[in-house]
Amino acid sequence: MEAIKNIKIVIAGGTGFIGSAIASYFEKDNEVVLLTRNSNKKIAKQYRMVQWDARTLSDWMQELDGADLVINLTGESIQSRHTPANRKKILDSRVDATKAIGNAIRELAIPPSCWINASGISLYADGVPSDEYTRTFTSGFMASVVKQWEAAFFEAGDNGHTRKIALRLAVVLGDGGILEPYLNLVKFGLGGRQGTGKQMISWVHVADVCRIIAFLYQHTQLSGAFNACAPNPVTNTQFMQTIRKACGIPIGLPSYEWMVRTGAWMMGKEPSMILESNHALPARLIENGFVFRFPEITGALTDVIQGLPRNRYRLF
Repeated sequence: MEAIKNIKIVIAGGTGFIGSAIASYFEKDNEVVLLTRNSNKKIAKQYRMVQWDARTLSDWMQELDGADLVINLTGESIQSRHTPANRKKILDSRVDATKAIGNAIRELAIPPSCWINASGISLYADGVPSDEYTRTFTSGFMASVVKQWEAAFFEAGDNGHTRKIALRLAVVLGDGGILEPYLNLVKFGLGGRQGTGKQMISWVHVADVCRIIAFLYQHTQLSGAFNACAPNPVTNTQFMQTIRKACGIPIGLPSYEWMVRTGAWMMGKEPSMILESNHALPARLIENGFVFRFPEITGALTDVIQGLPRNRYRLF
């Protein structure tokens, strides 16, 4: 896959863990602009940052005019207790931002050639192996969010000129994000299985997320939904064993379901995010020739954890 050069990339929600990794991946030889609701001082010096409210049209939309690639990652964190108020924030932040970008694109003289919008794998049935050709979806809050999010995306900014891709992200492994609480569990000796340990985890290394975006941009015949997940999902038990091994910690006490639910309540988290099963497969990426740098969980977690300071995952 050839390096992408001399294009303008606008990333909405680009100051978070995934967005900053994508910005870093593309910054060489390209113009990268971040649309942000909250300034991140750590990366503000590296990129041009443009304020937006992710709802209404204003000066930010000029950045999209003539852009080559727009990537939208905007959305309230799902790592919270899913109270009615938080559910509204999670849904509205995703749908409103998507509609805002679509409304902007309709107004542009030169619309972007490609728009990649984040999505999720939560619409697939719990634990059932599923790919992009699966048409039987589950119910539940997060599945409903993904359905409404993608509906807003595919209806938005449909001008016949902008190619659109919904990137259904699995658990993204890197320096930040969902891996952090797992590392804390391992650090304090609680890195055993959660619940039954049989629930499936679909995952992807953040470096492969960046490479997938580049691949999809370069293959101009591709559009629609793509599962951004490695081809080898694992059980929760395997996931935790691999983390412990990469951290050099051989023992981890298990957390039974009642412990997970109690701990999640105390920390203001949603237990279903740990206890439910996701078994997504990247059929469309593989059939179109994408090759994962990290297809196996051992290599992915070893790469991530070896790049972290020791005190992030060990007490001594």
